[in-house]
Amino acid sequence: MVEYVACPSCGRTLFNLEEVLHQVREATKHLTGLDIAVMGCIVNGPGEMADADYGYVGKQPGYISLYRGREEIKKVP
Repeated sequence: MVEYVACPSCGRTLFNLEEVLHQVREATKHLTGLDIAVMGCIVNGPGEMADADYGYVGKQPGYISLYRGREEIKKVP
């Protein structure tokens, strides 16, 4: 089972959080034993998702930064 964590969204969120969370859940539902976080902005995102195995963070308009633990590994349009 995958555990998902998402921020509540606010004015700093740089993407449609609900839509992206749905896409992430669909793409990863076959996995087991992971914690995946979806965070809307760079302000609180990396700190709040630091304990997750993987995280998606809205770091700049039009892109989500993909993290493995605390390390940014890729930018996704």
